[in-house]
Amino acid sequence: MGNLFFINETLELSTVSISDRDQRFINFCKAMNLVKLEKDNLYATEDIFTIQFSYGNVFSDLFYKSWSEININPNLQGISNTAHSLFQSLFFAVPNMISIVNSYEEFFNLYEKFNIGYTGIEQNQNDYIPFVCCANTWLEWKCEWLSNNQNLIKWDDVEDLFLPNKKESDELLRQEIIKHGKESALIDKYENNIGQAFHDEVMRHKGSQIGAYTIEIGGKIAKINFYKYEVELSKKEQSECHSLRNIFSIISKDGSLQYISLDHAHGMFEFHNHTGAHQGEYKFNGSFNSEAEDDHSFRTL
Repeated sequence: MGNLFFINETLELSTVSISDRDQRFINFCKAMNLVKLEKDNLYATEDIFTIQFSYGNVFSDLFYKSWSEININPNLQGISNTAHSLFQSLFFAVPNMISIVNSYEEFFNLYEKFNIGYTGIEQNQNDYIPFVCCANTWLEWKCEWLSNNQNLIKWDDVEDLFLPNKKESDELLRQEIIKHGKESALIDKYENNIGQAFHDEVMRHKGSQIGAYTIEIGGKIAKINFYKYEVELSKKEQSECHSLRNIFSIISKDGSLQYISLDHAHGMFEFHNHTGAHQGEYKFNGSFNSEAEDDHSFRTL
């Protein structure tokens, strides 16, 4: 659970080009839907209900208006019926979704020791970090917090012992498969086996770029699953083994550290326990590939 402070001025749509308004509005609604589903808290100052923008007030002149009324407001050009319906359905479903505080200072003093951030509609320049304005930035905000507070990871809710956020990282792999034009193979040939499809249809065709692609995608999957990059351990193992090492760590379900190391040659994960002992080679979706090998264990722990 996290806490977001709404930046009221981001609701001024005149600063967003007409061609960008609809997508940014939809992106914001998707982020707020995740806030609702994950039971994050949303805070704002009371003037969010009264502040006037170029189109009027966000509630009285946008939220509570019908689409036909929205459509004739020249300052709301670019907002589609779809975006407007998403906005209405989201906040009608949770009428008390926004909690009121007197100021940002009050919000910060209440939650400074917890996961906090800012939210609103994406603007060309956002001076607030972290700023949640779409599903991706919401995920980054969540992952950054849990990476730095791994004791809060809810291992009881997941089955995979190395990938606590496997659903999201599998989606990343699925998007990579689609981007490489292999969606039909995923469905027809692999029957939606994401791990096998990704490695057979994407990773194996990277040739000389497999190392760089492994670092890119493997690093993203580690981050999505709340791992921290082990800078010093990676350097020590690289020096000892005389080959590139990228190692990530996480507090496991039993409270001990466990590690993921990238296999740059095959585009796989090497799993290691708290002593650094090799636990086997696994595909990027966490599915088993090959047994543990003693010479793959860490040498400097």
